[in-house]
Amino acid sequence: EYDPHLATRPQIIAVSKQDLPQAQERWPELRAELEAQGYHPVSISAVTHEGLDELLRRTVALLREERRERQKEESEQLEVIEVKPRPDYFEVERKRKTFYVRGEDAERLAIMTDLESDEAIYRLQQRLRRMGVLAALQRAGIQEGGRVRIGDVEFTWDSSFEPRVKPHGRRHGSGARSRR
Repeated sequence: EYDPHLATRPQIIAVSKQDLPQAQERWPELRAELEAQGYHPVSISAVTHEGLDELLRRTVALLREERRERQKEESEQLEVIEVKPRPDYFEVERKRKTFYVRGEDAERLAIMTDLESDEAIYRLQQRLRRMGVLAALQRAGIQEGGRVRIGDVEFTWDSSFEPRVKPHGRRHGSGARSRR
């Protein structure tokens, strides 16, 4: 009539009435029989409080173990779903005097930019402006000459950078100083 799962649950056997002489006489024999069956019985008396502390310690230990087992089983059954941000998502964080930009697209653009080329730097600046990175840096408090780090690329902030035409059709700019 009971849930069959109950038979698989851990058990604590408490033998009571140990304040009575008859129970005390039978206790060694009963304990040996129960231990032979794989149990670890506790001898208790509600009248004298004998064995109640031991019963309580075993109960707490058993419940803690049950909780650990249940949590372990539940964690093994949980499916972990990792939600990655969209590639165009970025964050701007200021640490001391450097502004860090983190985000897949922004980092990829910075790494792929030839920082020796004024035109490439200008294109990077325009792409970052369209993405909203430059506005986010300004909201974060960037000032002219401030350091910006995007992934492994670090450069000095110059909001007015525009490449200039050099003789022979090559472009040159006041530019951002950069370090990789």
